[in-house]
This record gives sequence, C-alpha cells and structure tokens, in this order.
Amino acid sequence: MSSTLLSGSVWGRIRKLSQSSPPAIAAVPYFGSGATDLLRLREGSLLVVKFDRETVGSGQVDPREVVKAIKKGVEVHSCSNLHAKVYVFGKTAVVGSSNVSQNSDRHLLEACVETTDKKIVTSATRFIRGLLGDKVGLDYAEQMIPFYRPPMRLTNRRARTKGKKRIPTHSDLWLVSLVERGWQDIDYDQEEKGRPTAEEAIKNPRTFELEDFQWSGGTIISRYKVGQRVIQCTKTSSGKVLVSPPSHVVSIRRYSVKGKKRAIVYLEVPKKYRRRHIDSVVRSLGSSAKQLGNPRRTKLLRDPGLIYALGHLWS
Repeated sequence: MSSTLLSGSVWGRIRKLSQSSPPAIAAVPYFGSGATDLLRLREGSLLVVKFDRETVGSGQVDPREVVKAIKKGVEVHSCSNLHAKVYVFGKTAVVGSSNVSQNSDRHLLEACVETTDKKIVTSATRFIRGLLGDKVGLDYAEQMIPFYRPPMRLTNRRARTKGKKRIPTHSDLWLVSLVERGWQDIDYDQEEKGRPTAEEAIKNPRTFELEDFQWSGGTIISRYKVGQRVIQCTKTSSGKVLVSPPSHVVSIRRYSVKGKKRAIVYLEVPKKYRRRHIDSVVRSLGSSAKQLGNPRRTKLLRDPGLIYALGHLWS
C-alpha cells in the first residue's frame, strides 16, 4: 500500500495509468476538448460526467469527445450535480482536483492523491458505481454536438512550457516608488478624515495594521483600486531604499489641491513581516530581478513568475 501527492505533472501520471491499466472507471464533471487523449480509456471502461445543455453550452464538456469515448467501447453516464474527480485504474485510485481538460493540463495548478490502499480503492469504486443510472447513448451524444460552444480563454494566459515547473498565479501587483518627506496640512487633514473608514476595513487587527501613503498628480492616481495589492519601495530620509511586503488597498481618499489631484491610499499591512533593503530583495529574486527592471519606477507588475517570487520573499 502506498499513497502519493501528485502536483505539477498530474496529467502525465494519469495518462500513464489510464494507458497501462485494465478497463478503468472515472467520475469527473468536465470532459473537454482533447479529453480522450488525456484520459485514454480502454474498451469496457466506465465514465461518469456532467452531460447537460448548460455544461455543453459553456464548453466544459465536449460532446464530440463523449462520442469518441462511446465509439471506443466506453460506457458513459451523466450526473448533473457531480463535482468530485475520482479515477480508479485497476488497484490504484486517484482523487483530487483535476477535470479532463486542456486547461487543467496546460494552465491550472492541480493536486491529487494517488493511492493503492485497498479500502480507499474499494470505496472509490463503490462511489463511482453509485452514480450510475443515466446512461448516455451514442445518438443522444451526437445530438448534443450543435449545442457545444468552446470555452472562453483568458488572452494573457501562456501555454505551459514542457518540463517547466508550474508556479501559483497570483493577482497583479503594484510596485509603488515613494520618498519619505513631510506632508502639507491639507494632506494630514484628509488622511485623518479617511482613517475611520479604512480602519473599519481591517477585519483582523491582530494580524494586520493600517498604513498609508500620499500620491500626487499623474494618471496613475486613477488606476489605484480597492482590493489591489501594493508593494511600497520607499527611499527613507537616511537614503536607504526599503521594500515593504505585499499589502492590500483597503480604502482610497481622493481630493484636489489647486486643481491637482491627490490621494491617500490606505493599506492593510501584515504585522509579522518587516521591510527589506532593496539590495536584499534584488539578490533574493535572482534571475527574476531582470523582469523587475528599475525598482524605483512605479509600475503595475503582471509577470506571474516575478509576482510569485516577490510574494514568496515574505511567505
């Protein structure tokens, strides 16, 4: 008996198991374009999917792939409230997050447990067989083809490079260049007026504290939004450049001084992390530092590798 956590190369392992095992059984909601190449079920296998107009129309299940499976001798059943992803290949079960889709194979960060524990394999088999009752015939599967619509794809997604480690994808991150200096009286007044609203947004004051910075002029001021993440890169009065951990914008107070737009941006900052010297940050980033460019220039970072590397410095 053995159990292993699969991540990163989940579909490489599932594909291998499906090719080498006797007829398999599987319950998985989504069976998208190219599914029969990912999950290579043999004749006599059993497959349970969501097979209704809504799922087909959203592109989550491709009826052409269901037709291919049926023609190969796979028995297909439908279960409209299925959410589990359970695969049994002979004496091995795989249970986890992976739907049968190109999106799962190329983009998503999946995790599954592979086990040969007899009790779990038996329970998984019993679970899948307990879903049977709504068999999908070849004629019905073919009739669903006209209702299929390809799923929407995010245009900024990049296909996974073969052999390259997949990393978590986090939200965009502002790198904000700041300088320590005194404010005008109107800035202090506006900061005080906006503070109560910002303090109410801090849901866990034991873990987070409120910080803020003042921004003047330019078009960037209109691009700051509540909920975005910010890293402050601050030149102190002593000349040091210190970088703060990623923090969320919880409130923004906008105002004008002689027709020039200004804003106080309030941040929810984790208490347990301290600012780091810019040289230390650059060294820790390694090759990712090239993507950062000049850290003293305010910019919205979108490169997934760089964003992950920056966030990981304080994780």
